[in-house]
Amino acid sequence: MLFVNDLQGFPDDRIADALAKCRAELKPINGFNRFTVADVMERLGVPTGEAAKDAEALASWERISDYFQRYIIRNEDTYCEKHYFGESNKRSIILTEKDNRALRFIGGWTRFGNSWYSPGESVSFLRKDYMGAYKRVDDAEYQEALPSADLKGLMGKIAEWPK
Repeated sequence: MLFVNDLQGFPDDRIADALAKCRAELKPINGFNRFTVADVMERLGVPTGEAAKDAEALASWERISDYFQRYIIRNEDTYCEKHYFGESNKRSIILTEKDNRALRFIGGWTRFGNSWYSPGESVSFLRKDYMGAYKRVDDAEYQEALPSADLKGLMGKIAEWPK
């Protein structure tokens, strides 16, 4: 089986080396070499599986940290986006919906800012919490735990509470 679409961006010599490594490192099953695209990609040096999730979460952490340092200011006890007269809303760093959902789950800009500037809480703990939230943000159970901006639905749920 050929993985043409997955491997087309790599040079032929690297693909040949990766396939040779797969044949040498993976045990044959019933006399046949069976390996997946992930096996080949791993030997090409492309992160797969958990390593890919870690790399994506780290990239998100760096993006959100840069955004915080450039566009977020402290306003009394909270943190909010900078808005100056005449400033365009064009930003050089764009946060994804997944970035924003992970940020909301760890406590938003206020938690981020308090942890960033507070000597009491280490930024490494903030980073660990954020990256963990980012990796789990697509899980169904985790989705239910995320704060929702749907106030009408929230008010309806409160009205249903027993009195």
